[in-house]
Amino acid sequence: MAELVQTSMPQFKRCSLCEELKPIECFGKDKNSKDGYAYWCKICRVKHQREYSLSEKGKSKIKEWERDNAESIKEKRRQYNHTPQRMALHRERVRVYKKTEAGKATDRRWRNSEKGIAYMKNFWLEHPNYHIEWAASHPNYKKERYHWLQDKYNCYGSSGDPRNWFPIARQMDALLTAPIVEVKA
Repeated sequence: MAELVQTSMPQFKRCSLCEELKPIECFGKDKNSKDGYAYWCKICRVKHQREYSLSEKGKSKIKEWERDNAESIKEKRRQYNHTPQRMALHRERVRVYKKTEAGKATDRRWRNSEKGIAYMKNFWLEHPNYHIEWAASHPNYKKERYHWLQDKYNCYGSSGDPRNWFPIARQMDALLTAPIVEVKA
């Protein structure tokens, strides 16, 4: 049977900023202090940090630090945002947003923009058989869907070219003859 061991750790501590006696759980760890806990309680520390970051001196320090560490900040954000969980969350948010009216309008504006047109042009040039590859990788793909698209867009006897499938893809013939636009991301 385990024995209860009495420790000499204090159960309460006085915050040196607000002067209140609080439970030890209200203080953060600090290996440099005598008892192993910070001198200020967590609430006072957060208040102080917020006030400092909103002051002119704090804002200038933050901007200076961000300027000096821009590359490492960018790399850490990239690593964080490219984790599978974050990417799945982002895809889900985009999927939900695209179903809204605002999302549909944004998509239309992008597709009609110079950058969107250049992207679509380059996409079809790089992936001429995308629709065939997509159908092969989706086992639940139905042939009836293809025939429904043929009926809808009146493109019987198509050569399998995606430009014959969708109205926006029909515009690709004109785009393919247009000069290539350099897109800077």
